[in-house]
Order: sequence, then structure tokens, then C-alpha cells
Amino acid sequence: MIGLITARKGSKGLPAKNRILMPHLLKHLDRMRGEYHDVWISTDDEFLMDLCATHGVKVHQRDSFLANDTASTTSVVLDFIYSGKCDSRYISLLFPTYPLRDHHLMRNAMDKYMLTRPPSMVGFKKAKTHPYRCYTETDGKLTKVIDHDFFRRQDYPDVMEICHAICIMDADEVHRLDGVLMCEDSTAFMIDDKYTVDIDTHEDLERFRTNP
Repeated sequence: MIGLITARKGSKGLPAKNRILMPHLLKHLDRMRGEYHDVWISTDDEFLMDLCATHGVKVHQRDSFLANDTASTTSVVLDFIYSGKCDSRYISLLFPTYPLRDHHLMRNAMDKYMLTRPPSMVGFKKAKTHPYRCYTETDGKLTKVIDHDFFRRQDYPDVMEICHAICIMDADEVHRLDGVLMCEDSTAFMIDDKYTVDIDTHEDLERFRTNP
């Protein structure tokens, strides 16, 4: 299995967020020596290329058309695979924006994945807000996101929320995956809330720095 970091230079919510957060990921990768066959980064940022190279991470320079906020992660992974640099059947995708994901969680996820080896295994956490309680508003009209007539929370079905702190996939099956790296045969890896902090804004970063 290889590790693949995806980290572009640009970011609208928190400028240079991957530069800010990369040291947290590299710290845990240093503790994973020998667990991955190789670790790569797909990026258009020369700063990140140089930083990661000092930690033994190999560099795949991403084309500019895959370095904007409309490019899907699936297309970025496929670009890496089609480059011929992927010499392992299995890929552990590593987003720098989850600074509390540690090497213990990564090892546990790898062990679980290798038991069944689905097209992808994606992280999930307990949903804090049930979709049955969510509405959209269009021209002043409220519409339920999911049509239902339940009024007791006890009758709501259990739901979970996707969390890409963990995402492992079969390189031969990536073409089947959708924009959130799942297909009908994907499986879930439940993650404790303490690992699921996702940094995307200045406010997220300040909360993390205040309560790391």
C-alpha cells in the first residue's frame, strides 16, 4: 500500500491551508516508516514539494487543470495512477486538513481494509444533525431535504456523516468511484469524533489552535 497526499496550492476558505497543516501530517507519517511501500504527494505547490521531499515523500507534480477547486479528488487520484508512478494495488489517501488523525488510526484503518479489500473504504462519523431535520428555502418556500412524516426522533433511522480523514482504495477500481470516492460496493470505517476535526476556514484553524 502507498500513501498519497493530495494538496493543491490554492484555497479559498483558508489561504495556504495545506502549507499550514502539512507538518501535522508529516509528523505522523514519520512514525509510519515501513507501513507504506511509498508515500507520494500530488501537488502544484513547489513549497510543499520541497517540504515533503525532506521527509522522504515522493513528488507527483499536478497539472494546473487539476489544481483548481472544481477538480474532483477522484480525477486527481486517476491522474496519479495514469502517470505510471503508482506501483501498488492499494492507495491510502491522505488529506492534510485532518490534523488530529494520527498514526494509530491510520494503522487500524489499513488493517481493516486489508481484511476485505473493497473498491474503497471511507471514513464516517456519527452525524450531529439528522437530515430529517433539514430544509431548503427557495423564494420563501421551505422544503424538506428528505420527504418524511416522522415527528419523533426515536423513529428516525440511524445516519452517519462522511469523513475523509480515512480513505483507502483499490487502484484498479478508482474509475468506479464517484466524487466522494465511493461506489455501491464501498465500505465504511467509523471514526471517533476526536479524530474528525477538518480545517477549512480561519475559524476552524483558531478553534484547533485553541483546543488542539
